[in-house]
Amino acid sequence: MGRIRRSVTTYRHAPYNLRSRSRVKYDSLSSLLAGDDNPKEYKKRKILPTVSSLTLCAEENAAAHHTDVYQTVYLVLRRGQPFTFRIKFNKKLDSDENVRIVLSTGRSPYASQGTLLFFQLRNSAERFGWKMTACSPDEQDYELKFVSPSDAVIGKYSVSVQISSESSVKTSKLKETFCLVFNPWNSEDDTYMEGSAERDEYVMNETGRIFVGSKSSKHGRPWIFGQFEECCLESALHILNITDLADAALSNPVLITRAFSKMANSFDDDGILCGNWTGDYSGGVEPTDWISSVDILQQYWETKKDVKYGQCWVFSGILTSLLRAVGIPARCITNFESAHDNDGSMTIDRHWNYDDTPLADLNDSVWNFHVWNEVWLKREDLPDGHDGWQAVDGTPQEASEGVMQCGPASVRAIKEGEVYLPYDSKFIIAEVNGDIIEWVKDKAGEMIPVYRDRNSIGYFISTKAVGSSDREDVTENYKYKEGSSKENAVTTRIVKYRLIGSIHSLLGGKTTLSSRVTYLKYADAVYTHLATLGSCYFPRLFRATLC
Repeated sequence: MGRIRRSVTTYRHAPYNLRSRSRVKYDSLSSLLAGDDNPKEYKKRKILPTVSSLTLCAEENAAAHHTDVYQTVYLVLRRGQPFTFRIKFNKKLDSDENVRIVLSTGRSPYASQGTLLFFQLRNSAERFGWKMTACSPDEQDYELKFVSPSDAVIGKYSVSVQISSESSVKTSKLKETFCLVFNPWNSEDDTYMEGSAERDEYVMNETGRIFVGSKSSKHGRPWIFGQFEECCLESALHILNITDLADAALSNPVLITRAFSKMANSFDDDGILCGNWTGDYSGGVEPTDWISSVDILQQYWETKKDVKYGQCWVFSGILTSLLRAVGIPARCITNFESAHDNDGSMTIDRHWNYDDTPLADLNDSVWNFHVWNEVWLKREDLPDGHDGWQAVDGTPQEASEGVMQCGPASVRAIKEGEVYLPYDSKFIIAEVNGDIIEWVKDKAGEMIPVYRDRNSIGYFISTKAVGSSDREDVTENYKYKEGSSKENAVTTRIVKYRLIGSIHSLLGGKTTLSSRVTYLKYADAVYTHLATLGSCYFPRLFRATLC
């Protein structure tokens, strides 16, 4: 009886199995490293070359990639830009010996997701936008030139080398690793920032000022971001490793920014900083004592437990450090007289009983100041015109998609009242431009709006100026001048979109949304119709609008 032939799955670029004459499939890193053929199946096994050294050319690569300031033990590179490695074997490669360079990243690298990449040493190749070419004067020392795509997955990459011949195959994982981050210098990267002065400020500057105080007495607190310290990048990479983002999603700076917003606080996960507004800071550090993200992130990196305690400017400081560490341009933003809308009404509501006693449990709040962040991103998930600064907040305030996170929301969408665009633009609109509404509960139990203040929320929205410690006012980025025709148009737009949620009950189900009528045109028609019925037909928000 003949020997039973082993069944092996065919795969185009895998090494030949000598007996089956088919190619071995390696679709994950674990199967690759475990994929050496069984020596019992060969009468004579060839001794293959080994890797003597892999040199990452750290000095020249880091200088070209603006990463020579990182204080890490591994090389940091920016995606979408060429880099060079050098590899040396212990002997010259024979003509029948095939060598593949393997790069892998993520928790579970897979070829189908672009997180496990194979490159033939002797043939130029492109994999998921990656390119590698190799040249050698003697078939022993090779110079490897890589170019990563501008949308490559960021994070740490391992390097493996697979050497095979007709009778043997061996894969070795090398000790050398490198880390890929975003590239604001590359015009095709979603983090691209054109101005060199702006890049120096929002990517490279390790210190800054965060503005605090009140609208009548504001000042900048010095802050050390220290984004190039090892603990900052390591903390950022650890956070991305424990979030629910898939490995392939780590190419998307919008999703990464949102993940950092979630993990900056420890309210409902294993995040970095514990918020405390009680005045009792026993068991931790008083928020006003912090002056540096580095101290916080060093403690978090070492313990993997939340650090106690922080308030809004501290959350903003560490979020800036995390974002800049992975190459996303970021800055701190302070809003004076900043509203906190608890119920999603987009108004700041204060309630009184008919006997003038306050109903404090129902009230929204207004802070002297609140600090969040902005990141500079292309927004391919939004309509044209929404690239640029995006608001994101790491302070735990209100849940978004079930957890304490906020943004990124296009600053233009906030200014234009586009409450339907992701993420959380509605909440931030209320923070900077909400109207204060006074409500009185009558004896029948109905809330009646009696006073509306249009001008008390959102003053002196501030950030540190480029290249100096001065305060730059960016209020006009967030809202039009109070009382202007454009500001009134934004208010009307917000009202119309909020109206849709109540329309069927208000009109007794007599009106249906035709497939031929667009969302906004339908809102226009309903708004006009309700205006003719009188304020008693308006839901709470719209009665307040008429107040």
